[in-house]
Amino acid sequence: MGKAKSALKSQVDIIKRAIEFVNDVSKEVEVEKVYVVGSRARGDYLDTSDIDLMIISKEFEGLNNKQRGYMLSRFLRARIEFFAFTPSEWENPPFSLCRRDEERGKKA
Repeated sequence: MGKAKSALKSQVDIIKRAIEFVNDVSKEVEVEKVYVVGSRARGDYLDTSDIDLMIISKEFEGLNNKQRGYMLSRFLRARIEFFAFTPSEWENPPFSLCRRDEERGKKA
């Protein structure tokens, strides 16, 4: 398989995994929004890059980051990285990186 076909296959595979992850999470958590952020959203990813997802849900209210991570970790797939935020945290991010990623992110 040529490099271009290999790159396309890699992109398709990781998108399928991300969709499966979000679908599985949605069976347990009421997901309001999902954003693809990071290198995949910017378009400067490598074939080996993971995919970064921002998962927005009211169900994360009252949970710390460790609890949120535990809640979603059973659904993980290879090369998927996730960040869990409440709607209010997403609208008023606790650190500037999130705001920059939101501006460059792609709503999924």
